[in-house]
Amino acid sequence: MLRIAATADLHGHLPEIDPADILCIAGDIFPAEYDENPSMQEEWFRDKFTLWIQKLPVRRIVLIGGNHDRFLEIRSGEFIKRYGSPDGRLVYLDGTSVTLNLPGGKVRIFGSPYCPLPVRHTAFCMEPALLADKFPPEELAAADIILTHTPPSGAGGPGTPAAEPWLDLGCRELEQGLRRAQDISSHTSAPDAGTTSPDSHPVLLLCGHIHQGSHETVRLGRFAITNVAFTDNDKMEAYPVRYF
Repeated sequence: MLRIAATADLHGHLPEIDPADILCIAGDIFPAEYDENPSMQEEWFRDKFTLWIQKLPVRRIVLIGGNHDRFLEIRSGEFIKRYGSPDGRLVYLDGTSVTLNLPGGKVRIFGSPYCPLPVRHTAFCMEPALLADKFPPEELAAADIILTHTPPSGAGGPGTPAAEPWLDLGCRELEQGLRRAQDISSHTSAPDAGTTSPDSHPVLLLCGHIHQGSHETVRLGRFAITNVAFTDNDKMEAYPVRYF
């Protein structure tokens, strides 16, 4: 059985990670003071981040960007993988999927850094009309793990506890993609859309972005959504790395 470590919104913090098969990082890795300086982000990525991941006791690292990660936005995925991980352990996803074959099993991961546009000049942010294509239902339905920077919206919707208002700050297009993926899955004996079956195999959806939102796992159909942000709104360490 695979052990998954997950975190997001590091904002320059590089925490200790316990041994795991995969570390998933759901965006916003760079120090806040470098938000408007991609060249400084590149220097930090080279001198700090890559040295950190090389020492991690994990088999693979799966990374997506976030709305503060300008360096990741302007560089190609192949460049980031080569630049950040000469040993090939780093997987960078930008609206794409990867299947990892590990000793503990095989897992398919979809990762997308895209967010609704909150303000101008932020990385990976788009107008809502452009976001739907960034969360393809077919890819979401096929995944065992989904890595997004933004959470889906949908507080109070079917299968989502109404006591989770932080989800209202999430992405409507991601929520819609998940509901369409649920419909696709229902044709292959998955739970009906909008229901939660305790016997079903949940798909992990690991996200961040809303730092001080609830960190409890909530279900939207077969999708188990967890906010894995590491820092609070002041970019200070506040929450533990999560393990699944």
